[in-house]
Amino acid sequence: MPPRGIGTPSRRRGSLESSHIDDENPTVETPTVASPARAQDEKCQDSEGENPSVTDGADEDYQDNVVSGKTRIKVKTSRNLRSTASKQDSAQLGSPTLSQTETPNPKKRGHEKHEDEVVRPGKRGRKPAVQTEVKNFETTIYGLLDDFKSKAHGFEASKTKNQELRLQFNALKKEHKKAQQALHHQEELEELQSSKIDQLQNECRSLRRMLEKAIDDARQDSGRYTKFSDSDITTEWGQLAFNVRGLVTQCLTKRPVNECDSIETLMRQLGRRSSLSVCDIASLRVAVLRRLIWEKVILGVLLGKRPIWHGAAGQLLTQIVSIKGQKQPNNPHCLEMISHMKLRAMNDFNEEPQLDETTKEAINGLIDATRLSLWQFLPSCEVENFQKRTMDLTMAARNLHTMMMKSKAIFFLRWLGDGDGKQLAQYDPESMEAMQSHMDAHTLQNDVEFVEAPALVKYGNADGEGFEFSTTLCKASVVLRDVEIISTSEDETMPSTASHDKASDDLSNAATKIKSEPEQ
Repeated sequence: MPPRGIGTPSRRRGSLESSHIDDENPTVETPTVASPARAQDEKCQDSEGENPSVTDGADEDYQDNVVSGKTRIKVKTSRNLRSTASKQDSAQLGSPTLSQTETPNPKKRGHEKHEDEVVRPGKRGRKPAVQTEVKNFETTIYGLLDDFKSKAHGFEASKTKNQELRLQFNALKKEHKKAQQALHHQEELEELQSSKIDQLQNECRSLRRMLEKAIDDARQDSGRYTKFSDSDITTEWGQLAFNVRGLVTQCLTKRPVNECDSIETLMRQLGRRSSLSVCDIASLRVAVLRRLIWEKVILGVLLGKRPIWHGAAGQLLTQIVSIKGQKQPNNPHCLEMISHMKLRAMNDFNEEPQLDETTKEAINGLIDATRLSLWQFLPSCEVENFQKRTMDLTMAARNLHTMMMKSKAIFFLRWLGDGDGKQLAQYDPESMEAMQSHMDAHTLQNDVEFVEAPALVKYGNADGEGFEFSTTLCKASVVLRDVEIISTSEDETMPSTASHDKASDDLSNAATKIKSEPEQ
């Protein structure tokens, strides 16, 4: 049976037809005709014993038909009117009513059917299993479709993201290419600037040389810069050496009691030692006295030991050129810089060094220091002459120093032949001059015994160039070792300790005496 409250299609159709007939022709009677729906119901009754799944499927189809039939138009009539109308129709048609119809026996349903028997719709069979499988398949398909849609959406999102990343990559690639081009352009610009800088530096050096040359020309025109030839320098140097020898010969004629000890004391003051015996060391008396004059007087001016040349400023400039320059003899660039500095400083000095009070005090101090060092060899009668000659020697050294400072070349004083203190130096005729020219060459060795005068070495030229080359303008005056003196000293014995003590006492007494005497 269909569910309660839901009419069968035949009932609904009959109700609609009856209500339609009642509304239009309420008095018209229509014969009762068995509808196709009723025949269908009979077939359903015969299939009550079929598979429940088929019945369930029929119920679902029935429900679908009921739901789909809800959209149809129904004319509602009251139950009384419907019953009255049905009775009237039955009376008019001459057919028996439902109440007059013989009620069929339920027990006979399964056997014979009366043609007037009212056939009630039976239960519809269940859905076939095929429809269930189809529905399950549809559900699976719908699930796969949803999964496909979600994955399609993800693919579209990934595709969009990939396109965005590709656009970003292309943009970064363009920027990278631009950066590489900019870097290449920057490198080319740096190379161009570097080459231009080198060119400007070369031009700057050329202009600097031209400027220095112009300044030198201007100084030469103004009279403050003078070119001196090598012969001028050597002449002045030779005059100095001659005056030193004359001073020793004429003024230092006194013979002390212990002359050998006195000479040895002077040698220790000079920082030199001799391999000769104390008795034979007297042969170096003249050479030692000459060297002391050179170191006290000449080098006091030429090395800037005292402010005798242009005061304190000249002393400082002299020390820089002579002392600092000798530490860099193999550095031409340094010597060239010293030469330029010397010329610029000379431009600020006066034409000739002035003999002011400061200079006079410095010269007098130099003379007194020299006299005190040689008091044992200076007779009292020669003190005034010694002071006068020392003054002349100092002024000559100052004039020579002025000539060397005005020159673009640089001059150094070197004691060639001194050796290292442990071994005697070898005689070099190119840079040394032996003072024993009157002696036989067979009696002399090639070892230098003592150096009495330094050598004058020149770096560069008068034009301020070629500082990598040097020239020995004036040779060093040396005393060579005498073979006869060496053999004699080896046979003799050394003096006793008592004689040394006596010599020391005599030296101390003489020093006390000379200090107590008034200066002449």
